[in-house]
Amino acid sequence: MSGTRRNTTGQGDTIRDRTRGTVNVAARLSDAEIARPVNLGDGPIDDDGTVASRYEALARIGEGGMGEIRLCLDRRIGREVAMKVIQRDQGSMSDAKVRFFREARVQGQLEHPAVVPVHDLGVGPDGPFFTMKRIRGLTLEDVIFALQDGDPDAMRAYPLRRLLTAMSTVCLAVAFAHSRGVLHRDLKPANVMLGAFGEVHVLDWGVAKLAGAADVPRPIVDVPKGDSGKTAVGEVMGTPGYMAPEQALGAVDELDARSDVYALGAILFELLTLEPLHLGDKVPEILTSTLRGADVRARIRALGRPIAVELEDLCVKATAQSAADRHASARELAEAIDRFLDGTLDSERRNAMAEEHAQAALVATEGALARGDQAERRTAMREAGAALALNPAHPAALQALARLLLSPPDVMPAEARVEYEAQARIERSAARGPLFSYLGWFAFLPILLLLGVRDTTLFAMAVGAIVLAGAAAFATYKLDAGPRAKLGVYLLGSVVVLISASVMGPFILVPNLALTNVLAFVLYGERQHRTAAIVLASLAVVVPFAAQLLGVLPSSYSFSDAGMTIIPHLAALPEKATLALLFFASVALVLPPSVFAGRVRDEVAEAQRRSFLHAWNLRQLLPEGARDAAVSK
Repeated sequence: MSGTRRNTTGQGDTIRDRTRGTVNVAARLSDAEIARPVNLGDGPIDDDGTVASRYEALARIGEGGMGEIRLCLDRRIGREVAMKVIQRDQGSMSDAKVRFFREARVQGQLEHPAVVPVHDLGVGPDGPFFTMKRIRGLTLEDVIFALQDGDPDAMRAYPLRRLLTAMSTVCLAVAFAHSRGVLHRDLKPANVMLGAFGEVHVLDWGVAKLAGAADVPRPIVDVPKGDSGKTAVGEVMGTPGYMAPEQALGAVDELDARSDVYALGAILFELLTLEPLHLGDKVPEILTSTLRGADVRARIRALGRPIAVELEDLCVKATAQSAADRHASARELAEAIDRFLDGTLDSERRNAMAEEHAQAALVATEGALARGDQAERRTAMREAGAALALNPAHPAALQALARLLLSPPDVMPAEARVEYEAQARIERSAARGPLFSYLGWFAFLPILLLLGVRDTTLFAMAVGAIVLAGAAAFATYKLDAGPRAKLGVYLLGSVVVLISASVMGPFILVPNLALTNVLAFVLYGERQHRTAAIVLASLAVVVPFAAQLLGVLPSSYSFSDAGMTIIPHLAALPEKATLALLFFASVALVLPPSVFAGRVRDEVAEAQRRSFLHAWNLRQLLPEGARDAAVSK
């Protein structure tokens, strides 16, 4: 893989031990055994004269904070091992040996799959040494450099899920060390090794701190390669950029598991953003950033990489300036990463957000139904939709949605009215009723001519009103006119009704024509004009009758012992023509209202059918329990 910039620390592939067979659950260590503190030992380590003959040096493969790492052949067992030999420039060799032997014993007693096993510890011709299992792979530092360079092999081999899985393993290994009373204190990408077959190892326990044990003499600070040299003597121990603020201040007594958690959070941040949490070319700059605090919003510093908000939150919490605000343990951080990988953490956040939206929807629903507030209804629908988008089965959101869907507003909102009136087909169909009624009135004109016209002025007015009413009804039908146009058609029809009173008075033709006219308007006109239309239809009978009683108009009736005599004013009343007029008028009293009522009944039935199917279809979106509750209401 291209893009790597630093040597590995002599680690390599290993073959898994399959000789133990099935794991015996009963044989697992108890909590007390796991928590047994590390024993540093007191016995001297001397050269027994066998080191040179047992280990054959093959190559120099790396170096750690305190020593050189060589690839050696263990002739006694016949395997390759990594041998760490103490460096000569470690100051006082007595202090260096203490630190060196401490590292070997700590690492050797941390029996965890992610901690490299120690095989041997002794003093050879070149000084103190210890041997470890040789592992192969790349450090997280190597992987990050390769990903920074856009190495396609690295991008394929190390997707975010694999890196997060490895990070969880590292956290658990550190948690295991904490359970044994060991703080690593130098966690960083260079000290995590990834193997080609899923192996994960935490390296370099040279500056580990043991609970209850005296600290290492003359602690060291690992200096980034931007500064001169690799290490420097100082008052703190660790690597700038990864050590916690309390560690950078040298507050050794304040260090605990949460100090390592900070370093784990810094590593996680770097995995996500491909850049260190604390930037700087010199150690003082990095330490200053550590003590002041850096911007841990990974999504802002992610170099265009998509980062889940849950992972950003983990980085923010793990690297909090105050230890009390961090994850309480490395295990807690591992579990949080695992929940994200399992989708549980995301599900929890979605459920919490869904609950907020659902409660807002319930509050808005109560307001919408109680006050008829359309703004609250829209808010309720929006909040319920947001909650169901996050959690499709959220019961409170489903309840709010069901109530809104099954409780339409009493007053049609303006937006709904626009859509309602846009249904041209229904409106055009409704307009046919008045059109046919007014066109039917043209049939009376030939009959009036047969009767014989006495008052040409009244006849002209009647013809004009009928023509205008028919034309207006036709235009309303064709142009899908609004409520004012319908009211105008009705008023023209009312003029025809009034004029008809001059034919046989207010009690013969007028009620028939008035009923047909008002019925057409009541069935197809606007609701707000209905009362006025009914009053006007009644006035078509009342006004001519009152005018005749008061002498304003000549009377249309005279009475004698022989009976009632109709006195026509508009036309004469010859027998045949009069009978024809009465016949058509009587049929008009029965036929148009019946047609109108039947048509309206059909339209209402169709609307009910569509409404029922619409409601039924919407109920299918609900779970069975919520569906039953909606039907019961």
